[in-house]
Amino acid sequence: MFRLNRTEGIVMMPTRRSGECWRKALDMGKVQSTITGAKPLSARFLVILLIAGTTILKTYAATYFVDASRPDNTGDGIAWTTAKRTIQAAIQNTIDGDIILVNSGVYNIGMTVTPGHECNNRVVITNAITVRSANGPAYTIIEGSGTNMYATPFATRCVYMNRGKLEGFTLQSGSTSGSSTYDRHGGGVSMFNSHPDTIVSNCIIRYCKADFGGGSYQGTLVNCTLVGNTGSSGGGSSYGTLNNCNLSKNTATSGGGSYYGNLNNCILSSNTASLYGGGSYDGTLNNCVLSGNNSPNCGGALSSTLSNCTVSGNKSAFVGGVYGGSLYNCIVWNNNLETGTLSNHTNANFYYSCTTPLPSGPGNISLPPLFYSATNFRLLNNSPCIDKGNNGYLPIMGDLDGNPRVINDVVDMGAYEHGFSVQSQIAELLSMPESSISTTGTSNEGLSVSGTDILFCGPTIGDRNTKGFGLTCVGEGMLTFRWKVSSEYGYDFLKFYSDDNLMTQISGKTAVWLVQTNTVTSTGQHLFRWVYAKDDNTAAGEDTGWVADVEWKTATSTTDVPVPFSWLNQYPELLDFTGGNYEVAAWTDFDADGHVAWQEFVAGTNPTNQESVFRSLIEISNMVSRVTWIPDLGTARVYTVKGKEKLNDSIWSVTNSSSRYFHVEVAFP
Repeated sequence: MFRLNRTEGIVMMPTRRSGECWRKALDMGKVQSTITGAKPLSARFLVILLIAGTTILKTYAATYFVDASRPDNTGDGIAWTTAKRTIQAAIQNTIDGDIILVNSGVYNIGMTVTPGHECNNRVVITNAITVRSANGPAYTIIEGSGTNMYATPFATRCVYMNRGKLEGFTLQSGSTSGSSTYDRHGGGVSMFNSHPDTIVSNCIIRYCKADFGGGSYQGTLVNCTLVGNTGSSGGGSSYGTLNNCNLSKNTATSGGGSYYGNLNNCILSSNTASLYGGGSYDGTLNNCVLSGNNSPNCGGALSSTLSNCTVSGNKSAFVGGVYGGSLYNCIVWNNNLETGTLSNHTNANFYYSCTTPLPSGPGNISLPPLFYSATNFRLLNNSPCIDKGNNGYLPIMGDLDGNPRVINDVVDMGAYEHGFSVQSQIAELLSMPESSISTTGTSNEGLSVSGTDILFCGPTIGDRNTKGFGLTCVGEGMLTFRWKVSSEYGYDFLKFYSDDNLMTQISGKTAVWLVQTNTVTSTGQHLFRWVYAKDDNTAAGEDTGWVADVEWKTATSTTDVPVPFSWLNQYPELLDFTGGNYEVAAWTDFDADGHVAWQEFVAGTNPTNQESVFRSLIEISNMVSRVTWIPDLGTARVYTVKGKEKLNDSIWSVTNSSSRYFHVEVAFP
């Protein structure tokens, strides 16, 4: 926990930037056209065709560029060298079909009011354009005003859009205020009454706050992650359609994850509602997993319709799993009351589903579903839920892993369709999505799973052949595994590759398991491969390779809070000082300011700079003062304002009153 006893009074005034508008007259003999609200011809290609005396104006899509490192918006935006500074400045130049390409950076300046309403937004999109990040959400951030500005005149939402597409951004720390639905809902993004083709895709929406839909309100989200958002109804999302999304650690009064949502192939985990529906409130869910959600009056899903969903590990004071609603081809298992008593369902209708106690209804069973583990809800080979659903209730899309829904003639119960491929078995063993596992090599045989080991069988692979498997991971992290081999020394090898680079190989007879570590400091996807390669002839030993205990880590495990490796990688001097050991680095006070690196991660400060501190501030608006702080990481942290009347008083007390002195404490949730 960090504390700062000094406060500073400041006044923050919102600013706006007005867009530019050009008029360009085209004079080509007898033909003259006027184009309003468009850029000069250098930014857009226009072709005038004369057909039977009629002028046809054909417009080709233009691309505009935005770069947060630019000093201002004076550039024309038609190249990186003349890019706009803010996204909104580029939007004002566009017409339907145009593309805006946004460079890495944090976009947190400028405010545009929702058209015809009150709430400020960093970005407003009202035409059919595509706004796309150049390098993905890890590097391209649209930042609002911070959740501490919620319901104040300074509140700023990240994005309002009623048309177009937004692709590959992180939307963070957005908040709302105002008197209308347009203003109060959707802290990260509001798509209220938007056109059907309005889509947000491949985005991270985090630490935002609003009335309905702390993260998002209405519209369609695809391949998005909503984490740490807060709302009264729908912490993650409200009244939206979500496809292939993850909703985690969101909070609300009702619908911690989703409120009145239409969710397909989504995961809802560790969401909380203070009253009703920790995971979902009155939603329609297909091929979804709800786990680890919590609410006093139904931990998993309340009054919802679920098809081929798995509901497990949720908690509540009233009913842990589901209350009300209808469930088709579902598994509802191992949900509990806060006391630990089993509590799977109350007043719900079940059809061809697995739960206990056994409910009335056709095709229901109460046998243990045999998940791979308490957190991996794929089915083991001998699960009684395999081929026990009803195809008449089958959702249109594939299962949660993206695999075909029916492998044998009848659909399975739950969110995952069980397959018998070696990929699915390895995925189960590693607790990874099957989509992240691949097989490789010139042989179709020779790879199998036995207990906790992955085996490479040389005699089955055959001479002059190879066989292996790959694991695709994302981001910066550390891969560890154990392996051994019994082969013809110097001729038959078990090899390990990272992104197609041969990192190491073993051959001969290893007496013991060998531990291997591979650290990745670059972003994006990474492919790790293990390959058994045989020579032309002859075999020795057991002609077998083994791999076990494959683990991909992206954060520390020995600190009081997990510190992402990607955060530590920002400070190479710290990692160099600790020999590249992330765990040691997280416990090191490199800048000698009295706080080790994991504590600075909690505070949001720089662990290599003594001048980087957590500051509390006083903002004054209309003669009313309020305490705020920098950095503000929103709901990703817990901030507590304490005060006292005299500096020599011994106790700081939690306060919202007019104390004479204040400080702010920050802690990890």
